[in-house]
Amino acid sequence: MFVLSQIEKIMKILTISLFVLLPFFANSQDEKFNNLDMKIQKLELKNSILNKQINDLKVENQLLTKTLAGIKSNVNEQITKGLELQAQNERAMNLALDEFEKKFKEQNETFSFVQDQLDKKFNTQLILLSIFMIVFIVIVYILTKSIGKRALSQHSANWNSFQEYILKKR
Repeated sequence: MFVLSQIEKIMKILTISLFVLLPFFANSQDEKFNNLDMKIQKLELKNSILNKQINDLKVENQLLTKTLAGIKSNVNEQITKGLELQAQNERAMNLALDEFEKKFKEQNETFSFVQDQLDKKFNTQLILLSIFMIVFIVIVYILTKSIGKRALSQHSANWNSFQEYILKKR
């Protein structure tokens, strides 16, 4: 029993030592837990801040999405209006070009008609001028020949008169 009593004493001493040392271990564990609790609280605070920022960013993202949709709609409207305006301008330009082409063709036809008329008149005038020139040349030739014959006959008559005059004076 002595052994037993020794074991009991040792057990008592160990138990008392354990109880005496237990507050120190418990206190050190408490500081670790306090430190962990503070870290957890910091992480939870950080997490709540991040969640708030995420929610704010989601709201801002939704606003930006709506704004982007509005801008996209506005741009699409502007593009549509621009394309309609461009189509109208092209139609107006095509009409103007068609009208210009018609007027240009009419002007060319008028010019061709006038040119043909002028060519006909010029040819007619050229023919008349040629005829008048031929008639004038024939008349001048006939007059020259007639005047030449008369001058020759008068000269001959004067010559004959002169010879008679000289012959009479002799």
